[in-house]
Amino acid sequence: MEDLKTLISLLSVQKIKQIEILTEGAELSPKTKALYEAIRDGDINSDEEAAQLLYNTDEKNSAYRKLKYRLNQRLINTLFFIDVQEYSRSEYQKAYGKVMKNWAAFQILLDKGVKNTAVNLAESILKSALKYDMLEISFLVLKDLKFQYGLFIDNKYKYQKYSNQFVEISELLYIKIRSEDIYLILAREILNSNNYQYTTEIQQLEQEIEQIRANDKIYKSYNITYYILQSAYYVTIIKNDINEQLAISNTAIDYFLSMNHFSNIAIFSFTEKKGVALLGLNKYDEALDCFDKCLEYIPTKGGVAWHYIHNYLFAAYILQKKYDLAYDVISIIINNPGFIKLNESYREPWYLKEAFIHFLIKIGRITPSESDSNQLRAFRLSRFNNEVSKFSKDKRGLNITINIIQMLFLIIDEKYDAVLDKLTALRQYNFRYLKRPEYSRSSNFIKMLLKIPEGDYKAALIRKKAEKYYDELINNPSDFSEHTLSLEIIPYEQLWEEILSIFPE
Repeated sequence: MEDLKTLISLLSVQKIKQIEILTEGAELSPKTKALYEAIRDGDINSDEEAAQLLYNTDEKNSAYRKLKYRLNQRLINTLFFIDVQEYSRSEYQKAYGKVMKNWAAFQILLDKGVKNTAVNLAESILKSALKYDMLEISFLVLKDLKFQYGLFIDNKYKYQKYSNQFVEISELLYIKIRSEDIYLILAREILNSNNYQYTTEIQQLEQEIEQIRANDKIYKSYNITYYILQSAYYVTIIKNDINEQLAISNTAIDYFLSMNHFSNIAIFSFTEKKGVALLGLNKYDEALDCFDKCLEYIPTKGGVAWHYIHNYLFAAYILQKKYDLAYDVISIIINNPGFIKLNESYREPWYLKEAFIHFLIKIGRITPSESDSNQLRAFRLSRFNNEVSKFSKDKRGLNITINIIQMLFLIIDEKYDAVLDKLTALRQYNFRYLKRPEYSRSSNFIKMLLKIPEGDYKAALIRKKAEKYYDELINNPSDFSEHTLSLEIIPYEQLWEEILSIFPE
């Protein structure tokens, strides 16, 4: 009751009336309402458009800037009145919203000098913060509680309790910060390189990861465990150790399944990783089970996670030669209403996949159902060239794949003079750009393609002339990395057999 009395006296009726928030019945000035609704409905996308709409002037207009500032402040106030119970998707999100609001309230109460009420609230915050692994907030709350019980509230037991907890949380917070740093270093290495090197720096990071994993205390922390297992997985990618990738994924899934009051993001992430590892081990059915489980978490249609899972589903079906199912995946993606709005860097890989699906249709490996509501559009090579304009400029990247698909359609259409021109270009491309070891598979495959005219467009003779390079391809299998899956829409060994099927023996 004392806490209630304190809060009521602090928040008088007059002060409550002064709180400006946005609700359905909020009283807004006509221009404020117009700005709010125009932004909400997507009618304006810039300050320039807003100022023109409201004041018929540019965004430097002082009246517009004041209006924008006041709406912004009102929206920030409204954040504190969001019903976190209704709009949060997990227990963690609900707890996080509540903790952050109460943390702000705690600081205000301390500033107003109502220490007992503030400390009671802080102890409540701490319970949730510890339960849901909010180490930063736990650290700050414990620091203040230790201080309050050390100087202002005579309770030696609580002072000692919070002092001990502060030391423990400080240690975990340090490990978390370091784990995040390691994760960032390795994630940037994976994102920014297609040629992973197990350098001395990576080796040192791996040793540090193992030291952290050996500390039993970290498994009290959901976040530390997440970052350190992600980091350990990235090291296995750099080392190309697929069996260890699978082992880490299984360890992570078992751990995060036991943390059922947190979000499912970690389970989703490592189930996806497990599926990719299983692809690399040629365990395609098990991989598909993983990707299907990921879809059970209902990633937002058209979102990044949704696209990634369908990318892996497509790859698994291709590897199984279940081309009709790969066709269905492409149809789902390209016919999604939001597809055309995606950034070109997300769209163009799907256009590449679509082109290979049309290649398979052309050679009779896929027969689309006429009644299929998700049919693909007709394929036109000229349109395809326009749709992958960004990747066409990507030397030593997806440009390889574009050149290959262009040549395949020339072969299908029996434009052999154009095939010779394309092969000449591919020979030069191979010489200029594909000398480094990481491009050996692409280089060998291009050398195989160059044997097509030498083999007089006869399958048996082409196979014999390309045998040396085919063997090198087999002896250097795909690593099933994200880059390789994008480069080899159909693995080169498999694609070679499909190409040879075009020609008479």
